[in-house]
Formats: sequence, C-alpha cells, structure tokens
Amino acid sequence: MGQSETESSALTAEEGFAAMQRFLEAYWIRGGKASNDIAALLSSLDMDPAQWNDWLSAIGPAQRTH
Repeated sequence: MGQSETESSALTAEEGFAAMQRFLEAYWIRGGKASNDIAALLSSLDMDPAQWNDWLSAIGPAQRTH
C-alpha cells in the first residue's frame, strides 16, 4: 500500500479514536447493519469510558510496529 497524505499525517489519540469509530460504523453499514457484535462495540465506544483507556493502551504497541 502506498503512503498517502493521510497516512503520513500524525493523528492525536482523540482523532484516531474518532476515525476508528467512523471506520467501524461505515463497515457495519456496508454490511447491512447485520453484525450485532459491531453494533454492540459501536454502542460501547460511545458509552463505556473503559474503552478510551483500552484505546490509549493500544496506541503504544501499534506505534512500535510501524
């Protein structure tokens, strides 16, 4: 995959979280909103503060792999 302008721009933790939510929602919609698992995940991302801490914990390892 080539590097686009978006890929070369760093995102804040908040921007990355919002982008991940939008990505998952678009994937769920394209799938006809058939996945209850993705629906539950999207709902918990909006309502469960622990999800934010899990996101922050995932950032470091993800950055080290790229």
